[in-house]
Amino acid sequence: MTETQRKVGFVVCLVTIVLALLDLQIVSAATVPIVRDLDPAHGIDKIPWLVSAYALASAAMLPLYGKLCDVFGPKRVFTAAIATFLLGSALCGAAQSMTQLIAARAVQGLGGGGLMSITMVVIAHLRGPEDRGGSDQGTNTGGLVAGGAMAIGPWIGGLLADHANWRWIFYVNVPIGLAVLATAALALHLPEQHVRRPLDYLGAGLAAAFSSALLLMTDWGGKKYAWTSPEILALALTSAVTLALFLWRQVRAPEPVLPLSLFKVRELRVGFAVQAILGGAMMCAIYYVLVYLQVARGIASSSAGLYLVPLAAGLAASGLLTGPLPHEAGRRGRSPSAARPPPPSPSPSSRRRPDRTPRCG
Repeated sequence: MTETQRKVGFVVCLVTIVLALLDLQIVSAATVPIVRDLDPAHGIDKIPWLVSAYALASAAMLPLYGKLCDVFGPKRVFTAAIATFLLGSALCGAAQSMTQLIAARAVQGLGGGGLMSITMVVIAHLRGPEDRGGSDQGTNTGGLVAGGAMAIGPWIGGLLADHANWRWIFYVNVPIGLAVLATAALALHLPEQHVRRPLDYLGAGLAAAFSSALLLMTDWGGKKYAWTSPEILALALTSAVTLALFLWRQVRAPEPVLPLSLFKVRELRVGFAVQAILGGAMMCAIYYVLVYLQVARGIASSSAGLYLVPLAAGLAASGLLTGPLPHEAGRRGRSPSAARPPPPSPSPSSRRRPDRTPRCG
């Protein structure tokens, strides 16, 4: 690829990141106008599904996208993810009920799961081998763009809901996505190295089934059904069985969705736990705070979105400050192992005689 094509491809990736993050944040400030339009009586109770349908579909597809890149190539998977996301966006904008909107959000999530993950793969190809190990300017730029999208997303969603129509928060994705698709088709020339690898569709399906059953149990329990009712007990049993089957599948599958060996690495275990806590906290801070501001305090959707600007600014600043730290430590040769004092040299009496036995190779 030429240098111009790389720069254009990098811009395409940044726009794709904005598209993914805007869709997550732009809906947050418009949930109340959506509910009042589609189901004013019981729509508030369905807001968790409006969020979770996207997240569940995205989580089910996310592990498969990496292997799909090996089979079909990153460019094809990248464009397919964007096309699926745009189809879901169009269906969301045309929804006539909360049920239709939730189903359309699931379709949108199938493509949304690849917008971030595959974009990172494309960026890695665009950087080239001569750029790896150098400055991490692309990551810092991506962090700034992500923080900006988080800051303006709820405000744009509230602005469209207050002064136009909430359906435009989904329709606005279509022209941007089509422009990204056209530019990617012309500018992205990525290596197509096809590797035949089995895809663990069963594992992804079991993970989605477990998550859905668990979400239904916690959503309906104590509210729609008693905690000891047959419906809740059946959902609890379904959650336990699908989780056990998922773990069994990950042990037996040749290419598991989630290799259990990853949990042997302490850093990954801690990272998974932190990510789970952060995800729950972010969902509460973004969606439920905005619902509270609009329903309980009577604040307009566009004004409520401005309350998240300090949160987005803090996240962007922390990403910019912590991103260069590993690179700076590596550049100066300071690592945890390098900072330790050297081991004491063995005494002459304890030194072993050199092994004179010939070795193979």
